[in-house]
Amino acid sequence: MKKKVHQDGTSSNTLPEKFKELIEQNQWIFAKTYAKTAPHEYIVKYKIDSKWWTIMVDFATFINKEGYEYMFFDKKYICYNYKEHRYWTMDEDVEKTNLINRAVN
Repeated sequence: MKKKVHQDGTSSNTLPEKFKELIEQNQWIFAKTYAKTAPHEYIVKYKIDSKWWTIMVDFATFINKEGYEYMFFDKKYICYNYKEHRYWTMDEDVEKTNLINRAVN
């Protein structure tokens, strides 16, 4: 599947309301292991209320559909920008998503 890549390497800054709520109403955890090399935060399925689980998978699907390719060292990720953050997942099968990452652009 070919991903949308904008001229400036970003994607649209619009987002469905349910994803905005997921982002704003959950506590993001700072990834201490990568604090110096790749600072970012994440939400993980088992640490958020179960009412968000389906929305989390929907957000991962949205990122993969509407996002852009982003190379991080030698690994390619599909990312989506919203406000000051870049969002991505680690799972190739979005139905198995249990983690969403974000970093400041």
